[in-house]
Amino acid sequence: MTFEAMSKIEGGISTIDNILHSIGYYSRIDTKRYTDAARVRKESSANRSPAWDPNDMKSELERLRTFKNWPNSEAISPSELAKAGFYYSLRGDRVQCAFCKNFLRNWEAGDDAMTEHGRHFPRCPFVQGQDVGNIKIKIEMREKEGSPWW
Repeated sequence: MTFEAMSKIEGGISTIDNILHSIGYYSRIDTKRYTDAARVRKESSANRSPAWDPNDMKSELERLRTFKNWPNSEAISPSELAKAGFYYSLRGDRVQCAFCKNFLRNWEAGDDAMTEHGRHFPRCPFVQGQDVGNIKIKIEMREKEGSPWW
């Protein structure tokens, strides 16, 4: 493989697609199927959370740090969400569980994060109390003292 081809591949999927088009690869396959698959890939990647490291999200402190720009503190606190296994997806008020990978959003005043987690995803191993490697923290003192948690 030449240096030019390697640098193109490092550029990502769209560059690889261009290379495959240029050598006639796609003329040998069903173009509609390829186009539909590309659309689905794009839509599914748009629904993913940011590139948080899944291993880091086992830590309640690391989950809490994702809420730095949380838009809905009036309805529910970041510390309560992190304690319930959630981290912020950076989209609206949508959060994702670090253990079952499911999402919740549209938080309202009076919602309890752990109750909602269990109501919507009763099979989540974290909700069921299984050993999922959760690393707890004690943040009540720091919040009362007004020190930042990130």
